[in-house]
Amino acid sequence: MIEDSIRACKEGVVIRIHVHPGKSISAFPAGYDEWRKSITAHVKSDARENRANNEIIFLVANFFDVHKSSIKIIKGLTSRDKEIKIKDISMKEAIHKLEGALR
Repeated sequence: MIEDSIRACKEGVVIRIHVHPGKSISAFPAGYDEWRKSITAHVKSDARENRANNEIIFLVANFFDVHKSSIKIIKGLTSRDKEIKIKDISMKEAIHKLEGALR
């Protein structure tokens, strides 16, 4: 379940994301990976020079309608598996928004 990919933290929530770089279309959320217990994201950018990370931050900020400064990659800067902190959003809000988008 989507709840397995999200945890509350002091400032908001942390979401586990699995990134697929080099796709023809960027998308967040692009699905849910039950095996990894993470939200899937597709980015057009490749993983060089932090391009994919910057695109992920942009996509997540747009999806949750928060400023890019509210998003921080806290784990997995050089990995496809990332943990992203989103400030000033509740666990309930995050789950509701993700479930609605993934139906």
